[in-house]
Amino acid sequence: MYLLFLLKLNVVKVVRFFLLVAVALSIAGCAGAPFVDQQSNTRATIPKNAGFDPSNYKVMSTLIDKKAGTMSTLYANDIAMRAARSSRLRGARGLAMALVTWKQQENPYWYGNNIPGELLSVEMLSSDNRTDSIRYTLFERKKLAFNGLSAQPNQRKNFILDQKPSIMP
Repeated sequence: MYLLFLLKLNVVKVVRFFLLVAVALSIAGCAGAPFVDQQSNTRATIPKNAGFDPSNYKVMSTLIDKKAGTMSTLYANDIAMRAARSSRLRGARGLAMALVTWKQQENPYWYGNNIPGELLSVEMLSSDNRTDSIRYTLFERKKLAFNGLSAQPNQRKNFILDQKPSIMP
């Protein structure tokens, strides 16, 4: 009889404990979203004077250079995407591509991954509809201006044109 009394007493304590925990979790779960005092990635924004608006392009590929600590996204218009898929990118007329490069930074809101940090450059390739010659322009963030005098414009142009499109479902 005494043992039964002790079991009932312990069961009551255990039930009370779990009810208290459930109420505490319910109250904590109903709290509002945490206040974010700033946008998390304003340094990665492409300025308007760069002459590039990514909303008019599709992502063709992404690149990460771990040694340099950079990440890049290669954007392309529809003409460049079709030409790249058929491996005829060098002769495509009307193509437009942009390789945007950022410095990597740790994501302050998610442990263990990197996000774009400071914008480093926007490299653009374009050709008109009459000729297949490709024009290369470079926008450097540090100078906040175009720099057509890149040290290796042909090497950079070839690097961008050699990128293969990512396979997406």
